[in-house]
Amino acid sequence: MAKAIVRDFKQLDNEDRDGYVLEFMAKTAKARAADIRDNKQKKFSDILKEYPRLIDTDGMVEQDFKILFPEACDALFMKWPSLEEKVLAYANKQVDWKDILHFHGNLSTNEKRSNIAIQVLPLLFPPGMSRTVDWHKHTRLSENMQQLQPFMLALGERECAEQVFVVVAGKNISCGNSLLKALDICLKVIYVWTWTTHGSVKTPGILFKNVFMDWVRERVRAPLPQVLPC
Repeated sequence: MAKAIVRDFKQLDNEDRDGYVLEFMAKTAKARAADIRDNKQKKFSDILKEYPRLIDTDGMVEQDFKILFPEACDALFMKWPSLEEKVLAYANKQVDWKDILHFHGNLSTNEKRSNIAIQVLPLLFPPGMSRTVDWHKHTRLSENMQQLQPFMLALGERECAEQVFVVVAGKNISCGNSLLKALDICLKVIYVWTWTTHGSVKTPGILFKNVFMDWVRERVRAPLPQVLPC
């Protein structure tokens, strides 16, 4: 029976294979989450070795998160437009973010303001919860890629990326040119894989519904994903 399933799977074209994988993974999402939760010693790399489809199939992270936490799956996209201006206004009062990010561009469009607001978020949280990369001290991209997991890798200008990826355990997830999508996937990776193994991390519902709404008063216990420009 197993051989027949493998043979049939190999006969499918790429699009049908992805659909088959998504359907199968949807049926096993809760059991997979329980397995990760019950094996707290597992690292991202260990999880990917056991469940490689989590990364190499488009939409897998989003699907797992939606099944596990349906009430929070679209919250970031819904709330972010009303929050980005507050983030920038608060950042202007708290940190010299333009100097830290070496930013010399402009914020003339909604897309540019959103992209920069996402990148200043890690600067607004206390030490230990997140950190920025000092490119004067850490000039080798490969070193930073090993230190920060997961993270967003943006190609192009800070305010207008051409390509954006989420990188975890040496694997990448393409996010088109959207930093907001990359942030969404990063947070979902943290909570699909890490939240289930670390009780100190807040639940996704709190993160998406409360933390971003009251982000000045609340602080996320999970590290905010970093953006590494090229």
